[in-house]
Amino acid sequence: ITFYRVREMTNLFLENNKTKIEFAIEKEQITIRKVCFFGEEYVNFPAGMQHSYVFIVGQAYRRKIVNRYGVGGEILRYKSHRFLQGENKKQLIVEEENERVVVITTYTLYENNATIECKKEVRNVSGQPFTLECVSPLTLKGVFLQGEVIQAEEPETVEDPTTRFDAAHAEGENDDLPYLWRMNSSWCSEGNFERLDLAKEGLRTKAWRNRYNKILVHNNGTMTTNRFFPFGMLEKEKFGYLAFELLPTGSWSYEIETGIYDWDSQALMVCLTGKTLGDNGWSKILSNGEIYETETVRVVGAPEVETVVENLLGTRRIAHRQHTLAPYADVVYNGFMFNNWDCPTEEKDEKNIPVVAERGADYYVIDAGWHDRGEDVSPTIEAGEWRENVLRYPSGLQKTIERVRAKGMKFGFWVELQGIGIHCPNKNILPEHCFFHVDGVRTVCNNRWQLDYSQNETREWATATISRLIAEYNPDYIKIDYNQIQTANECKTGSLTEGVCAHSRAYLEWYKKLQDAYPQVLFETCSSGGMLMDANHASLATVFSVSDCNDCYAYPTMLGNLSALLMPEQMGAWCMPVPLYSYPNTTDERVIINVINSLYFCMHLSTKMDCLTEQQKTLLDEGIAYYKQLAAVKTKALPVFPKGLLAFDDETPVFGLKADGKLYLAVYNVSTKVREITLDLRKYNVKSCTLAYPKAAKTAYGLDGNVFKCELQGKTARAFEFIIET
Repeated sequence: ITFYRVREMTNLFLENNKTKIEFAIEKEQITIRKVCFFGEEYVNFPAGMQHSYVFIVGQAYRRKIVNRYGVGGEILRYKSHRFLQGENKKQLIVEEENERVVVITTYTLYENNATIECKKEVRNVSGQPFTLECVSPLTLKGVFLQGEVIQAEEPETVEDPTTRFDAAHAEGENDDLPYLWRMNSSWCSEGNFERLDLAKEGLRTKAWRNRYNKILVHNNGTMTTNRFFPFGMLEKEKFGYLAFELLPTGSWSYEIETGIYDWDSQALMVCLTGKTLGDNGWSKILSNGEIYETETVRVVGAPEVETVVENLLGTRRIAHRQHTLAPYADVVYNGFMFNNWDCPTEEKDEKNIPVVAERGADYYVIDAGWHDRGEDVSPTIEAGEWRENVLRYPSGLQKTIERVRAKGMKFGFWVELQGIGIHCPNKNILPEHCFFHVDGVRTVCNNRWQLDYSQNETREWATATISRLIAEYNPDYIKIDYNQIQTANECKTGSLTEGVCAHSRAYLEWYKKLQDAYPQVLFETCSSGGMLMDANHASLATVFSVSDCNDCYAYPTMLGNLSALLMPEQMGAWCMPVPLYSYPNTTDERVIINVINSLYFCMHLSTKMDCLTEQQKTLLDEGIAYYKQLAAVKTKALPVFPKGLLAFDDETPVFGLKADGKLYLAVYNVSTKVREITLDLRKYNVKSCTLAYPKAAKTAYGLDGNVFKCELQGKTARAFEFIIET
């Protein structure tokens, strides 16, 4: 007979109509018990699991029982909690402490939204400095488990757990593990979801000897999405999906692993570590009285992908900086793609401006190359002073601006302010400490020296540069790009990685203040396309360049998947109807597919418009008119995925939006063969269908009940509208 002593416990609940978090306070400790979404338990924590994980360099964390699992981290005592009720949100603030630190955790739920936001603050109260090596914003253990957890002391007699696990392993018990949707990312190939089988990746819940296996997803350096996105989603039958994302500043990491749950089983864990010494090379020296704030993380569970996206999108729209400008209602012409590339000139622009104006563009943006640079060199190798290039614009840039505005368009240009070209004529443009260094040496990437925005002089220089350019040219649009990556920077407050993170934090704050100072200017956020596409940058961006990809047939899967992680109304998507350097006649269908790529987002028009036939100009004009017609619904529309998240090899991708009783779908056939595409649309309850663009195209399609079918020739796309039965 095994005897247990029942503990005295106080329960706390933070909840709204979609989400409920249950906490327990016992023996001077607070723990999370359960996390529920839409009335279902998605996470069931083991009894006694720690609430906060704070790791300090030089401390040994394996200790005799504080709770019966011996989990690592600072031993913290519950001190207090309080609830806050704000406009459209509820918060629970929990305070824990010990002799070294005070830890404050803030949980936020938004009204009529299932997303949980969480972050921690650590204050040093030890009286002397120490070094942090990890502070996890949130760790979830017992993912996809349901039922009551026994609240009990450690039993007096315990079966040797290895006996049970070895027997289970020998009998071949199924681990019943979920799938992980990981979003891979690389230059011109952003938004690539990969569905990983966790059992095949080596995780186990039934085999004792494999309990420490884990999947690590991380990214190091100033470009936060140049390898993976700080996002993941677990999929399991009968539960649905549990998604999570980090809002990083610089390097970040998360882990999926298994660990002991109770004395008879193991459980799946999601460790949103933020960043660590072991995985990211991160450490932070915290002086006495100083506060360190972790990344914010978000978690949401739902039975379907679209419900997950709906709730994350709702949170993003709440968090997004409010702008007075609406890029999703305007057409931005930028001649970079298949036209000027990084070599614009006054002569080229003079020829291009009237042709672009005829197509109804609202902005005319000159990309890289208008500024200080020599001939036959990289557009940034000499950049730094940001003066107009008199060789390329002999009449002065102001003359080109006058031509743009005379045609009724607004003017914009490109800048890159996080680096200085290694051959910049002004070698003393900033003091030495304003640059990234390793071992005292200024680091170089892509012919640039990286600037450190944690330094006051750097931010002051950047602000003064933008202020001067605005005073000189009165631009309506500024594209701020970033085309290098740095993974290390010396700093006095921590590791080389912390030097990068300190820069990233300061840059985001600078960027916010810049936009607040110039609300009349539309600022585009770009980083070699989508290499800074994290939720932190997205929360500030008016319009976000999502990719430098110039393959219009690879674009659809990227755009569909990225609409799950960004607000569709801020996604800048290229429309590039004329493809080749030699500019033979392009096809009508290529014009159509390029228009459809950008219909539901922000249209960034490019290529040589004068190469279009009259028929193609008509097709483009029709597409632009329909694009502007959709502007009214974009800020409230929800992304839809009738085929689910898209694989990069999907030859018939489909994605769209849903708003105001209508379903808008882009349907593609990017193969070279004729394809019949069948979609089950019963969950949308559609009742009628029309071809929205191009209206006059000969297209075989039909709706039989809630089943939609259409036949598309190779390398074609069509946009459809459906009325939803209410």
